[in-house]
Amino acid sequence: MRLSWNEIRYQASQFVKAWREGSYESGETRTFYRDFFAVFGVARHSVARYEEHVWKLDSRAGSVKLFWPGVLLV
Repeated sequence: MRLSWNEIRYQASQFVKAWREGSYESGETRTFYRDFFAVFGVARHSVARYEEHVWKLDSRAGSVKLFWPGVLLV
């Protein structure tokens, strides 16, 4: 079900309040992204993957925090 802009705005404001004091990045990453995607009514696991392995431009291996093919790269 698609959320209205008013629902997204409200949920976004709640997200900001909840995460305003966030500081432990590595320990909170998955929770943060789960809550972020929930703002838009999207289940993260249905669209994006964590710690996706990639090849850097200099041919070294690396990873990205979160990858939603064709949409978002973190």
